[in-house]
Formats: sequence, structure tokens, C-alpha cells
Amino acid sequence: MIPYSWLNVFSSTFFFTNAYRLSYKPEHTSYCYMFTLLACSSSLHHAMPEIALLNYIDKIAAYGVVYYGGEAFYKYLTADSRNIYSLPSIINIVAFGTVIWLYVYGYFAGKYSFDTNGWANIYHVGMHGLSSLGHHCIICLL
Repeated sequence: MIPYSWLNVFSSTFFFTNAYRLSYKPEHTSYCYMFTLLACSSSLHHAMPEIALLNYIDKIAAYGVVYYGGEAFYKYLTADSRNIYSLPSIINIVAFGTVIWLYVYGYFAGKYSFDTNGWANIYHVGMHGLSSLGHHCIICLL
């Protein structure tokens, strides 16, 4: 049986699908590179969590992806006030809110991804999936 911690390694590869879709949008190469870095750093970090440098690189890549995705989503929303009612916007807002809840609240409460039992890895896999889905919705809007 595969250890639960390795599920995070496999789910980190979801981010390669985002990078692949962005590779067809040459005006967003930085966003594409950040996703490639995130997929690699996240996979390596979850495979070798004892290496602190991988954790820092993973966080930088994650913040970079959030920045580029947030900037693109903000530009889309400000282009027309009705854009917030589009299906990709709604999915993105729900996915982002859920990931923030799981990560930030979970951190302070010691729950979800920061729980001490085996469920922490399952929640973290869910965060990878929701994050990838939310960014796929942003990519649809580019």
C-alpha cells in the first residue's frame, strides 16, 4: 500500500496540467513558469520533506502562482462588472475560499492539512486539486 504522504507527491503533479494549458498562451509565460516550478518543487518537497530548502522554494512558487493568477482574475473582473457572475468566476471564488479556509483556519486550529493524523494528507491532496481547478478556471478566462 502507498503511504498517505505519497498522495501529496502524486497530487502535486496536477499543477503540470495548468502549466501545459498555459504553454499555449505565450503572453503568460511567467505564470506558466511559476506553475512548472510549483509542480516540481511541490512534488520534491512532499517526497523529501526533511529538506528545508525545498519547502522555501515551494512556498515561493505557490505565492508566485497566487500572485499571477490573482492579477489575471482581477483584470478579468474589472473589465466588466458582470464578469463575477460567470461560471469560471464562481468556481474560482469557491475554490479559493475553500483552500484559504483549509490552510489558514486549519493552521491556526491545528485541523485539516495540519492535523496530526492521516487525514492531513487527504486534505492536502484536496487543496492541490481545488487549487489546480481554480487556476484552470482562471486560465479559461485569459
